Amino acid sequence: MNNPKTSSSKILEVKIVDQFGKDFKQLIVEYETPSAICGYVSPAVAIHLSQNLQVTEESQIESEAFENQLSILQKSSTIIGGVEKAMKYIQQDRDNYLKNYDKEFKKQSEKTHYKRDWVANYEIGDFIKVNQLQDVIFIRQPEPRPNTLKHEEFRRYLLEKDFYRFGFYFERFKSENQNQFFSPLQWIEFQLLGENLLNKTYVIDLQGHFCALRFLKIKKKKSSEPQPTVVLFNSLINSNYSNRPILKKLAKMAFENIFSD
Repeated sequence: MNNPKTSSSKILEVKIVDQFGKDFKQLIVEYETPSAICGYVSPAVAIHLSQNLQVTEESQIESEAFENQLSILQKSSTIIGGVEKAMKYIQQDRDNYLKNYDKEFKKQSEKTHYKRDWVANYEIGDFIKVNQLQDVIFIRQPEPRPNTLKHEEFRRYLLEKDFYRFGFYFERFKSENQNQFFSPLQWIEFQLLGENLLNKTYVIDLQGHFCALRFLKIKKKKSSEPQPTVVLFNSLINSNYSNRPILKKLAKMAFENIFSD
């Protein structure tokens, strides 16, 4: 575990089931996905956490209960159903796109690449929308190379680029046909107005990798005060992301109601 501290909170990166584990190999073949499947694993982990992580209204959890959930998430059987659900949805969505926009692809190799490409941000957002995941919110970051975007990914960029000025922004389910985008300042406003966003579960884009994330106040037995903690659930066993600047910004936003770009 990695846990760099901010002024009043800490960032805790925990390792969960390995996305490259053998139990996912058959799904990768069946649904024609890339070998790196964090774009499927992270929503599945977020769904599990939203349904099984029991916290108080103040986002407090006993350290023993937290450790128990962590051990559960180190088993592929916990999330393999959710992973397959995400794979099936994205495969079908890409197949439909190929049928409807066939002229955008000049060669068969381009179609093959499109089907096997990494999961795009908009696909995770659409998965949240289609499944009406009201307790899962997606933390988005700007596309680092927007001039390279193609197909539906480019169309979505044109709709979302106004949020890029914040450095990161949020996407959540709003209605059957629409998601809501909002800024970090709006997150703070919603929280102060009584909407308990601390208790939501998050998928986060770390630009090249996706993780699940929770804002928790973890209480140890011998400690009188719970520790405000940004918990990053990482399926890359040998990679660390806890020092990413966005996590420190999220910690100040969540636990101090402060946002600075």
